[in-house]
Amino acid sequence: MHPEAEQLIRELDQSRARIQAVLDRIQPGQEIYPGWTKREFVAHVAGWDDATILAIRDFVDGRQPKETPARKGIDFYNAHSVETRVELDLDHITREYHHNRALLKQALAEAPYDRFGIRFQFPWQGGGDIRAIVEIMIHHEHEHAEDLEKLFPA
Repeated sequence: MHPEAEQLIRELDQSRARIQAVLDRIQPGQEIYPGWTKREFVAHVAGWDDATILAIRDFVDGRQPKETPARKGIDFYNAHSVETRVELDLDHITREYHHNRALLKQALAEAPYDRFGIRFQFPWQGGGDIRAIVEIMIHHEHEHAEDLEKLFPA
């Protein structure tokens, strides 16, 4: 495993542990953000992991990035992530949330050394290398954790 992958996996674990600590204090039907309960929030995070996994796998395998709803903008993709899971219950979405994170870590662990440091197209506008896309996900979770820690103090 590439040393950068090891570091990124540790950072993903840290950001997920931080956000999970707050999620564990939130009741299922409790509103987190306007119109979003724990269910919608977890669907949102699972959806962004989905997009990131797909982008890394396509890049590592040398495929052109697939057109994704994330290209239509962050707000559109946030809504899309929640809407595509509207029929699923919180338990199902939570399993997906954990499973997607495991898949993201696996994609990092399996990424060849020579693919680190090479720029590729992200699922949304812009691009960067593997480190950059994963750091965006880490930052995303820390931002949400900070919000949730203020809304739901220990």
